[in-house]
Amino acid sequence: SIEQESRGVLVPNLFIARIGASMYFANSSYIKDSLLAYIADLEDITPVEYVVLDMSSVNSLDSTAVHTVKDIVADFRHRGIEVAFVTVGSYVERTMTKAHVLQYVGNRWMFQTVHAAVHGCLLHQRFRLSARSFSSHLSF
Repeated sequence: SIEQESRGVLVPNLFIARIGASMYFANSSYIKDSLLAYIADLEDITPVEYVVLDMSSVNSLDSTAVHTVKDIVADFRHRGIEVAFVTVGSYVERTMTKAHVLQYVGNRWMFQTVHAAVHGCLLHQRFRLSARSFSSHLSF
């Protein structure tokens, strides 16, 4: 399941979801489809540039889930959306490491808290915007 929290503040261009259970063959595609649907709905309000996945309730990933996580990251990156992971437990982290998911995602997108992930996304966004602005001033 994907847990929804009704309290909170809208952060433009950012979507946060807490995966509410371990991921395995029976729920992996549901989780991916739900994330894609939420992002599609949110696009009507604000373009999404970052997805933060709170993995605090995920105690294990099977091989199907590992492939699904890679697919989620690849799909979102193809759309120009970065994916950050939060509170990944040690067992899940080992599984992700063995399957080269952490290498694919990159350590810069792994965070201890949701707050740190939001801060990291906002810093990345600021850097990306300033880089675009700088390069537009260099055109001859």
